[in-house]
Order: sequence, then C-alpha cells, then structure tokens
Amino acid sequence: PYWIDHDSKGNLYVMNVPKYYSDKFIQVFKPDGTFVKGIIGYDHIYPVDKNKLSGGQRYFDIYNDQIYVVEQSQFNLRVLDLNGNHIRNRRIQRVSYGGYEHKPAGIAVTENYIYIGLFSDFQRFTRYYSARAPGTRGIQIYDRKTLRYIKSAYNVNWNGVQGLKVNNDGTKLLVSSYYFHRVCVHTISGTDIGSCQQIGGNHPGNSRQSWGWYYRGNGYLYSPFAADFDSSGNIYVSDTNNHRVQKFNSSGTHLGTLGGTSANYSGPFYVPTGIVLDDD
Repeated sequence: PYWIDHDSKGNLYVMNVPKYYSDKFIQVFKPDGTFVKGIIGYDHIYPVDKNKLSGGQRYFDIYNDQIYVVEQSQFNLRVLDLNGNHIRNRRIQRVSYGGYEHKPAGIAVTENYIYIGLFSDFQRFTRYYSARAPGTRGIQIYDRKTLRYIKSAYNVNWNGVQGLKVNNDGTKLLVSSYYFHRVCVHTISGTDIGSCQQIGGNHPGNSRQSWGWYYRGNGYLYSPFAADFDSSGNIYVSDTNNHRVQKFNSSGTHLGTLGGTSANYSGPFYVPTGIVLDDD
C-alpha cells in the first residue's frame, strides 16, 4: 500500500498496486479496521474505462467525500465518488527536463484549488549528489470546480515532491521533498504559496545547507514520503527510509519518534509511506 485517507464517516481508503487485472486499486476499511470492499478496477487498454484507472497511481485525496486522483501514465486528473464511479476528468500539463518526464505525484485539494506535485527519476541518474539536479521542484495548481490548469509554483526547497497535505482550514500546505530529506510547511492564500518553514534538520556534516542531506538522528529525515497535521497543528512525518514516524510541533521542534532506523519486518514500520490523522 502507498497512500491512505478517510471519508467523513472515518472509513479508511488505502491505495494498493494491483497485481492482477481483477484486483482493485483502493481497499476500504471501517474505522475499526474491518474490511468493507475494494473499489476502482484496473484497465491497461486505451482509452481507459472511466470507472477504472490505468496504473501507476500512488496518491489520492478525499475532499467532500469525493476521490481526487491523477493517472500517472495518462496524465489525467480524475474525480470519483466513494464507490469509485466516474464524475469528471481532465488532462493535466506535462513537464519534462533533461530527457525525463516528470510524473504527477502528491495531490491535495481545498475548496477552490487542487495542488499536484511533480516527481521524476532524473535525480537518480545525476552524478554525485542527486540534490544538485535542478529536477522536480514544481507544484501545479488547478481550479477544483473546472479542473482547469491555473499556474505552476516552484521552490528551491523542493526536490522530488512526494506527498502533499493541506490542513483543515486550507491555510497551510505540507510538501514532502524526497530528495532533499525535508518537509516544508507553506502558508497558502489563493494560488500563492509562501516560503518554506523547514521540518527536519540538515545533516550536521553538510556544509551546503541548501541541499538537504539524510540523517538518522531524531529530528532528521531520510526521504520522507508524506506528512499530516493533527487537530493541534502538530506535524507527523512518514520518515520512509528511516522506517519510522516522527512528530514535530508547528514551529518544527521535534517532539517524538515512533519506530526505528533499521529495516525490521517485525515493526512497527517498514518503509512507511502515506499517513493520515483523524480529528482525535
């Protein structure tokens, strides 16, 4: 499983990667963990059945009990109901750099806007430190009601944007920067994204602080995949390659760690990805 979110009743929706054509992309569970059903089938033939997805999806967001998801292979922004039925869709902007196409990644939805992050394997093939690559430092912004493209935003603190998350009142945006090993907290107003308040420290031996560098100590991150706010404004980060979840306050001060820094199948975490918190 890659991503997780909940509806207004607290039911959990978990994004999987189907192994067979008969599998479903999203598994639905009750708040107590009881399995309910699988929704949204897989279709590899173009044009894709509107009630199915074409593959490559990792991220989605539930807003007003509708599922917003981007088909990575088709560059298609889709809106579905909670049973996986098609509501509307629109093609999104395609971006490439250095011969590598940037795929849509994280998605976050507010009352008026949709934010879509960009991610590419370009950095993996860049000599020396991947963070030197200019790479994927963009977020595309779309109108929620029409799905129309509005603009793109760029920030030097992003590199390999993964998960995006907006707080409940739509004023703060979390951006997980996979290659810079940090999470940015941004104030958002309309289509304007403010400066980065960094969550996760730089490696103490890193003299080029603008790059970001992974580290295993508490308060540091190693390729974070996602983050979320709790009802008090604290931030929980899925510290993916450190196999743990870390908690920070709204100022970025480290408050606690759950899990370890080695890959341990016995838990509690092994390469955690999506994370979601309820109001409790």
